[in-house]
Amino acid sequence: MKKFLLSLFSLFALVGIVNAETYTHEFAKDDFALTGGNTTLGDYAWTSTGVALLGDVNAKGLQIGDKDNPVRTFTLTTSAFDKFIINSITVNTSTAANAVATMKIAVGSTDETFTLKSSATDYTLTCDKATGNIVISWEQPETNKALYVKSIKIDYALPASMVEVATPVFKTPEGIYPDEVTVEAETATSNAGLYYTIDGSEPSYEDYQAGGSTMRSGYYVMYKKITSSATVKVIAVLEDGGQIYSSSVAEATYVIEPSVAYVLADKVISGKSYGIIAGDTIAVSATENAESGSLKAVKATKGNGCYKSIDDNAFTVTEANGGYTIQDSYGSYLYMKNDGSNKFYFADEQPASGAVWSISFDNNMYATVKNTLSSKVVYYSIENAAFVCYSATEATESMILPKLYLMGQFPEYTITPAAGEEVETFQKITITSPTGIKATDNLVVNYNYQKDMTVVKVDDNTLEISLDTPVTTKDNMTVFIYFNGSILLDPNGINVPMDIAKNRIMYTITGEAPPATIVSVTPSNNSKVESLSYFLFAFTKICVKNDDATIVPLLYKEGTTDYIAVEFTTDKEDGSGKVKMDEAAIKVSEKAVIENGTYILEIPKGYFIDSNGREVAATTLKYTVENDFATAVESVDTEKEFLVVYSVSGTRMNVASLNNLPKGLYIVNGVKTFVK
Repeated sequence: MKKFLLSLFSLFALVGIVNAETYTHEFAKDDFALTGGNTTLGDYAWTSTGVALLGDVNAKGLQIGDKDNPVRTFTLTTSAFDKFIINSITVNTSTAANAVATMKIAVGSTDETFTLKSSATDYTLTCDKATGNIVISWEQPETNKALYVKSIKIDYALPASMVEVATPVFKTPEGIYPDEVTVEAETATSNAGLYYTIDGSEPSYEDYQAGGSTMRSGYYVMYKKITSSATVKVIAVLEDGGQIYSSSVAEATYVIEPSVAYVLADKVISGKSYGIIAGDTIAVSATENAESGSLKAVKATKGNGCYKSIDDNAFTVTEANGGYTIQDSYGSYLYMKNDGSNKFYFADEQPASGAVWSISFDNNMYATVKNTLSSKVVYYSIENAAFVCYSATEATESMILPKLYLMGQFPEYTITPAAGEEVETFQKITITSPTGIKATDNLVVNYNYQKDMTVVKVDDNTLEISLDTPVTTKDNMTVFIYFNGSILLDPNGINVPMDIAKNRIMYTITGEAPPATIVSVTPSNNSKVESLSYFLFAFTKICVKNDDATIVPLLYKEGTTDYIAVEFTTDKEDGSGKVKMDEAAIKVSEKAVIENGTYILEIPKGYFIDSNGREVAATTLKYTVENDFATAVESVDTEKEFLVVYSVSGTRMNVASLNNLPKGLYIVNGVKTFVK
């Protein structure tokens, strides 16, 4: 049982790497004793019956017996696989010429008997998840000949009880999120798929197959955007060799609340609520009834010059005693003690000392929030992912000052033309705001990284950003407007920058250039061919398939309405890679067309579209198939010990018999052969 233990150890040490396994063994002369008994074949324990003679190993395998010492019966048995699910057993064996012998392969209650040929041949028992002892037995009751055994192969899988699929882990922390959150989960079983629900029900592979509420990611990671509060449950499912293996269920709860806007402030108004933000993280209130600690942080989403988060993440700032008090969403006061500690303290009532903070801003809007008792300043610690209090001399390089963002006061503004709009020409954009607008002195705007644009303040509410001359094009092109610096909007007397540094606005300029055309088709129109299986199109520019599923090509024999299924592909005909960027192909979905006759391929308008979304014109192609495959197939010696078989596209087919091939045209031992 050494092999069983080794396989099991490997499985649990490398979960998800191997679940279905194959055992193979090539027979050698020293595998058996003449008297039979126990033997080890490839680390597995087997038992054989005795034989009168063991010959040498040749191309047909190990010789057992001869004409003077014929073997009437010979049996190999093993119980080493009885813990596994057997998918198939293949034995390569044969007899001497003119011998009459059979071999029976059995596993549990599944068995099949084969009449042996004189050439080395694979005989396969296909099992339906069979289990039990394996017994392979040969019989030669009438002739005096040698038997040959060359190899044995067993394809097996582990039962579900023996496969450990790693329980998924949520990468997105549970908690409260504004508007939506993309939940990420992952399993360590890298070739498993994740199955999940968001309605609180238990996920399962069977529920997914039945069209239930279980959804599937198909990969070992899952990304699911949710826009309302939900409990997400997820399992990892490994599909292998027809077996289904599932992990335990992991679950996490996410609360979604409507977001509010937080916009950057350069001064404080008493009684207003502010977000304390560093980078893209915003401070959150301490746990309710907490007495002390740091302020944890969650991610805030940035867009249109503001951050979005929930109102629970706002702190109320109120004038008091020459400075300001700060209260979190629970109403707790943030204060410090003069005890050398770097942590916040929290109190329901304003303490007699330590609750007053001074707040000032530098030219870059960074806020210095200093406790007037301890003289310690609020920093965001990158290392701890939290907001803490340190003196200026204690602060490290991993600590940064925060900025204060006013909650729920985001001013309105309008960009004309609207971002993403299609225009015939491009020269200028206009930004307006009813609350007032101006550009900072450091604002630089350029077009496609190539040319600076002129910024002019038209009036108190309007900025105009323009190029000296309009941009036009014969073909479609994309224009990007890049902003470096800030535009200031002015609600409530506070300068609130619409921070669009490194952001961009995109427009599409529509031209009048014609769409792409088809340059050539291989095989060419009106050509004579032996078969039809693959059509390669070359275009004047990059083209792709239209997403409209109602536009489909038609391939049919002239005079009939029986359509032959075809499909779009970007693979080369021989499967060696992708076609060129300005090429695409259509292939016959099932098997090559070889029946003689005239065939029509109709490509409707718009089936191909170019990189600008323009439709390629329709085309109709005609081909004549002429061959003698169906009426005069050359004789092939299928009794040869080795068959060398290629598909018409040049792919080597690994088969021992033509009976194992689908119908179609092949090259067999150098001869064109049609398998019916």
